[in-house]
Amino acid sequence: MSPITIRLAREDEFDVIAQIWVQGWLAPLDGRESSPPDNLFETLRARIPRELAAGWELSVAVQDERIVGMMALTLAEERLDQLFVAEALRSKGVGRQLLDHAKARMPRRF
Repeated sequence: MSPITIRLAREDEFDVIAQIWVQGWLAPLDGRESSPPDNLFETLRARIPRELAAGWELSVAVQDERIVGMMALTLAEERLDQLFVAEALRSKGVGRQLLDHAKARMPRRF
């Protein structure tokens, strides 16, 4: 496997980013009686451009030209808003690399 790179997301990647976000959102529901909200993918996908306009910096983790993680920061508030890793790559260091990137982008704190 190739190393993971982290870069800013592009608009043509929003569908893939939303799918990773959905996977992460649903993971805690596994085995529970709760069900996800209707239209979760559409809701999260529509939220991306709104959050970018409101100040998000949206980055993706990429491996072998495939998006394997996403992270949203609000730099003005020094806040990590979202961080999700594709289901197949959880516990493989992708989240750690995204967190390290967040620390580099917000060195005072987050």
